[in-house]
Amino acid sequence: MGKIIKNKILGLILPLMMVLTIFIPSLKSFATSTEAKPKVQAVSNKYRVELKISHVDDRKSEGEDIKANGRQVKYFKLPKEYETRDHLEVAKRLHSLPMAEVEKELKSEGILSNKSLIFDDGKLVESIKPDKFDKDNTFEKIVLENLEPGFYLIKETDESKEKYDQKLITTIEEVPGKTVENGLLIVNMKKTVKNPETSITLVKVDQDNINQKLNKAEFKLYKKEGDKKIPVSVTEVAKGSYKYDPTKTVESILTTWDNGSLTVENLPEGEYYFEEVTPPEGYENPDNIGQISDTFKPGQGNVVVKNKRYPLLKKVDDKTSEALNGAKFKLFKKDGSPVKVKLNAKGQFTYDEKGNIDVVTTSGKGTIFIEALPDGEYYFQESEAPKGYQADTKKKYEFSYAKGKMTTSDKKPYLTIGNTKIPVKGETPKPKETPKGGYKFVKTDNTSKAKRLGGAVFQVQKIVNGKYETIQRNGKNYQVISDEKGEFSVSDLEYGDYALREIKAPAGYNPESAPIKFTIKAGSDSLPAIFIENKEVPPGTPPPPEKPPVPPTPEKPNTVIKTEKPNTIIKTDKPINTVKTDYTPSTQTTVSKIIRGPLVKTGDIRIIIMAVIGLILLIVGVKLVRSAEKPRIA
Repeated sequence: MGKIIKNKILGLILPLMMVLTIFIPSLKSFATSTEAKPKVQAVSNKYRVELKISHVDDRKSEGEDIKANGRQVKYFKLPKEYETRDHLEVAKRLHSLPMAEVEKELKSEGILSNKSLIFDDGKLVESIKPDKFDKDNTFEKIVLENLEPGFYLIKETDESKEKYDQKLITTIEEVPGKTVENGLLIVNMKKTVKNPETSITLVKVDQDNINQKLNKAEFKLYKKEGDKKIPVSVTEVAKGSYKYDPTKTVESILTTWDNGSLTVENLPEGEYYFEEVTPPEGYENPDNIGQISDTFKPGQGNVVVKNKRYPLLKKVDDKTSEALNGAKFKLFKKDGSPVKVKLNAKGQFTYDEKGNIDVVTTSGKGTIFIEALPDGEYYFQESEAPKGYQADTKKKYEFSYAKGKMTTSDKKPYLTIGNTKIPVKGETPKPKETPKGGYKFVKTDNTSKAKRLGGAVFQVQKIVNGKYETIQRNGKNYQVISDEKGEFSVSDLEYGDYALREIKAPAGYNPESAPIKFTIKAGSDSLPAIFIENKEVPPGTPPPPEKPPVPPTPEKPNTVIKTEKPNTIIKTDKPINTVKTDYTPSTQTTVSKIIRGPLVKTGDIRIIIMAVIGLILLIVGVKLVRSAEKPRIA
């Protein structure tokens, strides 16, 4: 009898011990995880929002400490009329606008957040050591405290967006919302993401200051297929952000926005180029209109487009054409009354009737710019020359100004003023060097679109006593050829009068028969390019034979000349340090909130194994009990 009872007890105790072995560690683990979970209780109906931001590793070497990126946002409690609107559409639209325009629309200045800090071991810190950095898991946070219930627009500040290539996507979040737990809302802030294999970004900058980005410049995009240019149609997603539209074949206008950039997504494979249609305000000169970029392939890098802005005045050495800074001038109206200016926020001279500056000085490349100058007649007078040069304080340099453009007596877009160097006493005079210079040209058709033409061949000639003498270089006639953008130049020519003779026109065009005259002098290589037009050959006309080199001939009348521009477009395979583009929506980058909590661990393979063992032991125990009872029954 005692043995039977013993077997029964043993059969029950063994499975019970196994069950306790399984569940006691799990209960302990549950208690630990519950204690570790932070509790953020809502106080007086106020809430806390934590913005989770990916960290950008901008260190110069791996040995440096990892410092927080310091990104900032502004957040706005939306007016009630916005609560029923399409929040995705509103966020996209406001993302593309500068902060000042957003504040104007929402009639609020918003609240500026603290700068983002690195989240490390449950704390927010300004930096961490290199050994604690994890490229995939290190992130930053911005904490917004004491938010009342409502809908909030969260937008990265303009200053913060300039720091890094990718910008935080503007989002609208509801507080408290369905995902708030214990008064806390966690938002994963998405960033603009471009597919580098199918996108291209164009950045518009000032030629003399690449850090000055230019908005509202208009371009057309073309695909290059042999000698054909195929218009590329796009759909505007947001200001400065476009997607290729294969359903259309019309020419689209693309406009730079948000720090002078525009981006086109989803481009098919091939070669493309941009053509500038309308330069930004203040840059509406023939040097910029109709520019054609180098060809590029999607994903190759950024296309940087430099626009030239004409100054009012440029000071140069009258022998070497070297730009001279430090020359001082006074500006007068035609009636002799002085013009007053002030310095604006960018440190540039700006017209102001109550301004405190009446003397302007050449800087940068020997230039003087004056913003917002009213239309009228003016003249400059030099008050002080650069050190070592002779000033001409009596001469008046007259010009007229209308609609942002300057006209001089020699029909040039700005004044070029030379200074003579003062000889130094006792200094042995250097042998007088023959001054030399150059000139730029652009070859186009004769239509209103001024299509650029490559492959035109010209012979350079000097005009001496009314006769044309062909220039020799290395024993051969000096010839120049227009490139695929229609641009070419002459250089290293002594001061004097010259002409170009077109000996071969681009395919499909008639050559220009008249000589293209120009003058080499101080500063001529920095003047606007001369435009040379060609008429298209009528259909069915056999191509003319190539002309032999033209011998010197008497001057021909009726030369047709148009002036224009140097090449100012550069394509880089390496990204430059500038802010790239704004909102780039795609199926992967929609403006929506993502709330992520800790993942709950619901099972473990060890639990399953132990449960199976426990079941086996239970069956064994039952059999032991029954086997012990059989003798007694018998």
